[in-house]
Amino acid sequence: MNIANALGEALRSLGAQNILQIGSGVTVHHLRAVKWGQKEAENWAVEFDEWLIEKMSKQELNSLFEYEGLAPHAKMAVPRAEHFVPIYSAWQRRSRSSATGRLSEL
Repeated sequence: MNIANALGEALRSLGAQNILQIGSGVTVHHLRAVKWGQKEAENWAVEFDEWLIEKMSKQELNSLFEYEGLAPHAKMAVPRAEHFVPIYSAWQRRSRSSATGRLSEL
């Protein structure tokens, strides 16, 4: 995860050169657990997202890098890390002066 974080740090300067960077994805990536047609999110997914938003808002990097052991329902929310780790690069690319906000606004 530190590599993804370092990549985001390195790419941040591109914004000053008017180069648009776009990142997309989801924080919870467990397609086998999806109940298609369900109107509300599962509690385990909401709890994982809330933990993630809190840690990112407080810039608690060590907690974020150790999400597998610290975040509630981490194994359920992120069964395979390669779908989740890019969030670190996207998050670090943001301007230091910008507020973290909701993950959808990064």
